[in-house]
Amino acid sequence: MNIAFLPTLAALLFLAGCGSDRNVGGGGFGGETISGRVVDGSGQPVPGAAVRARLARSLDGRPFAETSADASGHYTLDELPAATLQLEISGKIGGDSVQALANRDPDRPTGDIVARSASSRRVRIVDGAGLPVAAALQAYGLGAVASTDDSGVARLAGWPVSDLWARVSPRDGSAPFDLFVPASASGDLVAAGGWTIDDFEGTTTKTRLGLLIGGGWWYAASAGTLSDPTGAHVSQDIFGQGYDSTQAHGGRASLRVKFAFSAPNASRYGLVGFHLGVVDGAVVDLSGLDSLVLWLKGNGPVRVDLIAREQGVKRVYGKFVTPGADWTRVALVPTDFAPIDGGTSWASAATQTLYVQFSVFDDTEFWLDDLRLFAKHLP
Repeated sequence: MNIAFLPTLAALLFLAGCGSDRNVGGGGFGGETISGRVVDGSGQPVPGAAVRARLARSLDGRPFAETSADASGHYTLDELPAATLQLEISGKIGGDSVQALANRDPDRPTGDIVARSASSRRVRIVDGAGLPVAAALQAYGLGAVASTDDSGVARLAGWPVSDLWARVSPRDGSAPFDLFVPASASGDLVAAGGWTIDDFEGTTTKTRLGLLIGGGWWYAASAGTLSDPTGAHVSQDIFGQGYDSTQAHGGRASLRVKFAFSAPNASRYGLVGFHLGVVDGAVVDLSGLDSLVLWLKGNGPVRVDLIAREQGVKRVYGKFVTPGADWTRVALVPTDFAPIDGGTSWASAATQTLYVQFSVFDDTEFWLDDLRLFAKHLP
């Protein structure tokens, strides 16, 4: 996204676990061909490895394309859709089975896919009170299934050791929900409603929500900062600038944003936002939004924005919140978001949502963490 950003000492932005997925296509079969190589942990080819392609948010176990690597580990897949894919890899090195799950965007080289020894992971799903959740699990982009026992324990036999999302259907008949299963998962996973937009602890270029819906990247912009007294825009995409590991809510890191402005200027603003769609300008349906929940600390008012198209015009719907010195939980419901620039109501624009954004208009420093979207259905 080409939105102005001024990376100066006066306007610092630190991001973690986020990326600029500008080339992600959306919808339809584009007849695209991709190729790459499957290697083991030592970089040696995995001849004959099976490569299966699924849509990243598909629960169907059947791949829509598959092939086998040649003797040098190279593979080619043809007639692929212009969408974010998951590539499932399985093969053998000697007598040992190896597996991998790779996220793949259109028009972006896949590179070597490292297949590692297959292992059966054990996880336990619990609710917020620590009580076990008995449920069936389906892995997005993989199609693998598993079930917990009554104590909430599931053995993920055949699931690659990779970050992935799973659809969890509780056996008590309560509503299904999505659960992030990190590659390192080996203990309790807390079942919580909604989707984590970002907790700034990821190790991939995509946020957790981005891994699931195929889009998602952070952007930033400023005008009228100390180094930008005229308000002139300088376009630059943001990609992995770092993160603040000294300030976090219940984790290892948070997003830190700081803007300092020059003398009063009609154009002065600073913002950081999350692009929800799979390409610049693509919209998602947030009509099922129940609440947007985040943890915030800092100084100065911050306007939380939802930006959408209404009758073809981009409109901003916002709610000012004021962070304090300590971490505070902020929960915003759809009726909190009022039109800023001529829109009618958030409800009328919700199906055409573009961004979640945080805007400031005076010298401000704030920290953001555990940004979560609660909704009746996935965007």
